[in-house]
Amino acid sequence: MEKLGVSSSTIDHLSFSLTRRQLAPIIAGITLGTGSHASVAQEPTPQASPEASPVPQPTAVPELTKIPEGSSYEITLGSEVEILQSVPGLSHFPDTHTSILPLNEGAIAVYLSGAGFSYRLTGPDIFHLKPLQNEKGFAKPLLLPDYGAAFGKNYRGFGSVLPGRTPDERIGIFHAEEHIPSNAFFKASIGIALSKNNGYKWDNNNVIQIIRGRNEAQLQEPAVSGAGQPSAVIIKGDQKDDQIYLYYIDWSAGPGQYKPTGIHLAQAPLADCTNPDAWEKHIDQDFKNGGLTGESTPVVLPPDPMGETGYAALPSVSFNEALNKYLMVFETNIGFYYTDSSDGITWSEGKVLMPFTKCDDQGSCQPFRTQQRQSGDTWYSYPTLVTPHLRTDQTTWNTGMLLCSKGVEGDGIGHHMVGFAFEIKAK
Repeated sequence: MEKLGVSSSTIDHLSFSLTRRQLAPIIAGITLGTGSHASVAQEPTPQASPEASPVPQPTAVPELTKIPEGSSYEITLGSEVEILQSVPGLSHFPDTHTSILPLNEGAIAVYLSGAGFSYRLTGPDIFHLKPLQNEKGFAKPLLLPDYGAAFGKNYRGFGSVLPGRTPDERIGIFHAEEHIPSNAFFKASIGIALSKNNGYKWDNNNVIQIIRGRNEAQLQEPAVSGAGQPSAVIIKGDQKDDQIYLYYIDWSAGPGQYKPTGIHLAQAPLADCTNPDAWEKHIDQDFKNGGLTGESTPVVLPPDPMGETGYAALPSVSFNEALNKYLMVFETNIGFYYTDSSDGITWSEGKVLMPFTKCDDQGSCQPFRTQQRQSGDTWYSYPTLVTPHLRTDQTTWNTGMLLCSKGVEGDGIGHHMVGFAFEIKAK
């Protein structure tokens, strides 16, 4: 820790980084942690790990193959490949949804979170990324916790970074946490930070809280509560201004337990997104409750609400041009799933994308189908679907890469980024 230049107060925070991942998996609700889990410290759902393949060599740009409207389709995955493994100063990554934005001359900027901090990496493609570094050669965080702030005292991790309202502006929508001292519980919310120079520097002092949970616990209570793990897309307007659709999870507080209720949705005009009063939560097929107050209803629930999937969490949303629909990848207790939508509000029934060999939550495991993850088991979490040559996470095609975290339960090392090539085919 000293080698990384991390303060003792930050070390206390780092001990919760794996537990946060539990956000995604926990008993029964949805989005990033759902239900009443025995311990926040459990990691996301595990899976036996195949041997990683070498980094693939650059290939010709693929052609877009569209799926006929109304046709059924499936998404298949290739072998695991290493994307980003050893980066000095960067650990436990990605810890949220991953964002990609284009730079000049075909390069990309990748925004991700690790151990409570937010980072920007750049390179010609996702296989050759380098972070902004400090004078000691370690990855330099651009958005970091502020222990004296009203929110985000212990964790500020980019969930989505969007192109802004001017050419050089970037809008960073981040997951924020305040921790209960000496245990793994926390209160989460969602905030916005701005960059005025293409994401190179961020204003840490003027962040804005935009989304809070429906039923927050007092910070001293033994509970996880609030809203977090955002994934956002810009909805281009025809009859009205461009909107941001922000997908997130909500933990409704209960003593010693989780009660997430699904992947929720909020919206705001892109032009007014830094105004907290402009944000509205989705409730009963309408947007009418403020982002900082009021109830909301989920737009995606666990594929089998009373069964083994246990929760739906960690959304990654893009507009898929092959399907001509919005496509969401999310995590459950037993694997990554996918669902699609024509309007971003009403979503199809979730289907399996990548099953886990072992489940995360003991209460949801079925003895003769999947076992609970144990120490030494490999797990995967925090999925993001991208088509790399498009240089954005906002749009995908029929081919691309599923990015996610990979770790080993109980190893104390943390997780890193791997990928699986995907292909969408008509059945």
